[in-house]
Amino acid sequence: MYKRAFFVLGLMALFLIVPHGASAISPQDAGLKEGNLISSQAYDGDFDIYIINQSGYKRLFLNPAIFGFYGHLKYSQVISVTPQVRDQFITANYYRNCEAGNSKVYSLEVSGEDSGLLHHINMSAQDAINQDANFTKKVFCTNNQELNWYQQGAAYASLTEVIAYTGYNLTVLSPKSKETWIMGSSHAIKWQTNKAIPQGYSLTVALIGGPTSGLIRLVSAPQSGTFIWDTQGYIIAGDLASALNPGIYGIELKLYDGTPCLGLCPPGSNVHAVARAQSAAAVTIQ
Repeated sequence: MYKRAFFVLGLMALFLIVPHGASAISPQDAGLKEGNLISSQAYDGDFDIYIINQSGYKRLFLNPAIFGFYGHLKYSQVISVTPQVRDQFITANYYRNCEAGNSKVYSLEVSGEDSGLLHHINMSAQDAINQDANFTKKVFCTNNQELNWYQQGAAYASLTEVIAYTGYNLTVLSPKSKETWIMGSSHAIKWQTNKAIPQGYSLTVALIGGPTSGLIRLVSAPQSGTFIWDTQGYIIAGDLASALNPGIYGIELKLYDGTPCLGLCPPGSNVHAVARAQSAAAVTIQ
């Protein structure tokens, strides 16, 4: 994936002021400063380029086309850092259009090579801060051209819906075409990722778009790449369980960097969704 990052235009105060918490690293600790472009390509071959801010966060420049939207950016400005230094700056993916003075904040979901979806975070400032005290420090500015370049996805009503960027791409291998599954029959749901899944990660398998959409199973060892489902039982939606009803469904997978809370969850969870994928075709359950 060939990506770049952009210069912080200066985060404007649109949310409530929160106490400044400790960050993973400050730019000065690494001999850098806010607004620097960094890359570890010289050390590990990773072409991703990021911009850093004073609070210890970085954001990805998703596509080289976006570089042209900011005339002051030059590839010659990119500073080579080790992967260890790069990773001490936490990747953030919250954006707002500072050029237009718009207070709306969006989350970027990387959906493929050099492509992504923007999701409006449809929450009050206080609710966002209640879920993440460092929320405002993670918001980077964009301009009209960049904001309009992205496709728009569904709005998020909670920060728990945000897909964190960690470089994982998730693909549903099966089912790939329209299929009919008889209630009680067994079928394999298969997936793959672009890199090895660490121990401790988990994956959710869910039905979407049908009469009883919700969670099928939490897979605690997604490294296998396969889950066998007997197409019966209950569907979990939040804290509620419903009997599975016949209908036409899509299948959605989400990869997490731990074991997620799937019901009524306390604020401040350190577990994040890092990749999401949906089946290419719908399944009819009879």
